[in-house]
Amino acid sequence: MRQFLYNSFILELLLLTSLFASSGLAMSKTRDKKKNIKETKEVNICDILGQQAPIYCYCNDGLHNSSVVSCLVLSKFERSDPMWNYFKSQTQLEKLTFTVRQLDSLDYVPDHLLQNLKNLRIIVFQHGKFHKLASYTFSNLNSIVEINLSGNMIVELSNYTFETMQNLTFINLDYNRIFEIIRYG
Repeated sequence: MRQFLYNSFILELLLLTSLFASSGLAMSKTRDKKKNIKETKEVNICDILGQQAPIYCYCNDGLHNSSVVSCLVLSKFERSDPMWNYFKSQTQLEKLTFTVRQLDSLDYVPDHLLQNLKNLRIIVFQHGKFHKLASYTFSNLNSIVEINLSGNMIVELSNYTFETMQNLTFINLDYNRIFEIIRYG
């Protein structure tokens, strides 16, 4: 618990620092040294600044090849938001945490992202508003060993939500409102 509070404090501190240091739309801090222009080719999720960005992420090992990434969801983060593509730069990602800071900012599991993170072992979603986990939401994520979905207002788990997850050993569903687990067969 102490480590969680410390990590939350650090994320909040980093968030406030970045908000004061930047303004305008989300942009990359990476600059071409000779021309002093913004890079537009590949943006790294750990290099995002700006008051308009729906998400702020902290990477433990610098910008590239971090094994642990912690993200604060600050405003509505749509499934079609191009910022989801910024995670492609984190090829060695093993643990990914999303902590929702504004109600209704994240009301779905980004399964399209999870399918692309081949080294991901631990996924954490906190304070989202998922209500129902659909069938096959986490299916075929064979590298995942732990899923923490505590405090996400989950009411219903559908059949096959965690289908064919061969290495899954731990699921945390604490502090939800589950009243129905649909099972067939």
